Amino acid sequence: MHVVLYRSPASAPARFVAWALALLMVVSPVAGQTAAGSTPRPKTSAPSKAHKANSRSKTSQKSKKPVGRAARAARAARLALLRRAFVASSELRPMAQQLATMRTPAAYAGVAAYARKNTGEASAAAYLALGHAYLVDKRYTEAEAYFRQARQAGDELSDYADYLGAEANHDAGNESGAEALLHGFAGQYPDSIFNSHVPELEANVFMGMGDAKGAQRVLTAAAGMPAANRPAYQLVQGQVAAALGQSQEAERILKNLLLGHPLSPEAETA
Repeated sequence: MHVVLYRSPASAPARFVAWALALLMVVSPVAGQTAAGSTPRPKTSAPSKAHKANSRSKTSQKSKKPVGRAARAARAARLALLRRAFVASSELRPMAQQLATMRTPAAYAGVAAYARKNTGEASAAAYLALGHAYLVDKRYTEAEAYFRQARQAGDELSDYADYLGAEANHDAGNESGAEALLHGFAGQYPDSIFNSHVPELEANVFMGMGDAKGAQRVLTAAAGMPAANRPAYQLVQGQVAAALGQSQEAERILKNLLLGHPLSPEAETA
C-alpha cells in the first residue's frame, strides 16, 4: 500500500482556529454574568428534609475533593484573563475580526500596531490574530514568528501560541520545531481545547520525520481518549499502520473511517 503523508485541508485548521479565537472573543459575557451579579438566580421553594439531607451528603462529598475546587478556581481565573484580553478590548476585537475575514495590508498593519502598543495578554491576543491570518495565507514563516511573539507576550494564551506555532512549523516542513512545541503538550496545558487535536498533529510530524514507530507511540498513548474518535486521527493511524507494513490493519482502520465519517475530508483522502 502506498502511503501519502496526509496534511489537513487548508480550510480545516483555519475553521477550527477561527472558531477557537471567536470563542475567546465572545465566551466571557455569559460566563461573567453571575459573578458580576447582573443575572440574579431565580428564587426556589424551600427544600424538603430529604433534599437537605441529600445536600449535606453532597456537601460532604465535595469537601473531600479540594483539588476539584482548585481546578475550577484556576479555570475561572484563566477565563477572567482571557476576558480582559479579548472581550474587554473594544479596540482589538473588531480589528481582529476584520483581519480574520479580509486580511488586507491595512488590517495587518492595524493589528500589528495594537500588538506593539499594548503588553501582556492584550498584546498576545493581537499577535495570535496576526499569526492566524498568516497561517491561513500559508505564509508559515511569518505565522510562526508571530505565534512565538504571542508566547513571549503573555502566559494565558500560550497553549494557543504553542499549538498553532507547531501547526505553522509542520506546514513549513520544520518537523523538529513542531515536535519541540508538541512534546508534553497535554501535561503542560491540561485544560487546552487543542488537546484532542495534538495526537494527530504530532503523529503527522513524526511521519514527516520518517519515524512511523514514533507516530504509532503517540497514537497508542491517545487510544481510548476523545482524540481517537476524530477522523484525522483515524486517517493518520491507518497511514502509520501501512507505513509499518501492517496492510490488513491499515485497511481495517481506513474502512472504519469511511463508514464512520463518510463526508469528512479525511474520508475523501482515504
